[in-house]
Amino acid sequence: MIAQYIKLGNQGWNVLVYYGVHKEDFLEVEDALRQLGCSNSDIRRSLKVLTKENTGFTFSNSEYKMSIICVGPSSDVSQFVNTAIHEAKHV
Repeated sequence: MIAQYIKLGNQGWNVLVYYGVHKEDFLEVEDALRQLGCSNSDIRRSLKVLTKENTGFTFSNSEYKMSIICVGPSSDVSQFVNTAIHEAKHV
């Protein structure tokens, strides 16, 4: 798993992106989601998403001006790019 922190220019919005997240990596992601105010049910749903290839999720908290993007395992490079772009559009 790779983590990247991105500041979005003058908008004051920040994004924490996790790439290639497997179930065994999820504790770090879960901690970040909890700090951002993600509910237990949404955290459970997010973990379930990562059990399949070519999936991801985005969680945002407008009060903190922060989003977390998580891109799970991908079957190939094009699927990885597709998932990453799809999730980035949610921000």
